[in-house]
Amino acid sequence: PRKNEITKKRQELLDALLSVDQVAATRVVEDLLSKRWKPAFVYADAIGHCFAEIGTRWHNGIFLSPHSTVLHRLLYSSYPEISFKGMGCGFLRR
Repeated sequence: PRKNEITKKRQELLDALLSVDQVAATRVVEDLLSKRWKPAFVYADAIGHCFAEIGTRWHNGIFLSPHSTVLHRLLYSSYPEISFKGMGCGFLRR
């Protein structure tokens, strides 16, 4: 994928997560996978980017419980086969 497309999709996913919109967030991830982007790339570069941004906000007290709930549902319920260990997900367990 091109850099500008990656940046656009990362922002779409982050916006959906920050809006507590699980449907939109799932739609973005499914769209990326349907474009035949490698799952590892989607999870590391799109979802991982959102983890970093949301984690920073969480630790700065900007991130609220509803955000962690929708992120948790999106990642753990929709994609149970994925291991998020080591991706900086400590804020999901608070």
